[in-house]
Amino acid sequence: MQVPAADISQILRASSKQTYRHDEKEQPMAKKRDPIILHDPTAEGSATLRERRPPLTTLDGKVVCLMGIGKTRTEEFLDYLDKRFKARGITTMRARKPTNAKPATVDILQHVAANADVVVQGLAD
Repeated sequence: MQVPAADISQILRASSKQTYRHDEKEQPMAKKRDPIILHDPTAEGSATLRERRPPLTTLDGKVVCLMGIGKTRTEEFLDYLDKRFKARGITTMRARKPTNAKPATVDILQHVAANADVVVQGLAD
């Protein structure tokens, strides 16, 4: 998505009054009116649309994966959930991303998809 330069003209006018030449002689820089093009930072590819799976009516006989994202105190939160699920007789498994700064690896996602019916992804700080 391109945003016309006219949409940000007020910002440019305000900043041009405070811009000086590199030689610092307190003279405003010459105004060069090259077009400014802003690009949408999101992915340009189209997502694959899939039908939403119907929600489970029960967790009986299902495996719940408690997935940590690598943030501080995530494991503490997931430990609490694990105790709550086990108290109700629900089977759990654990998975975790190596760091919160990167997506889960394909191996982790495939392991979760093959072994779990439900995923609870834990966030905490």
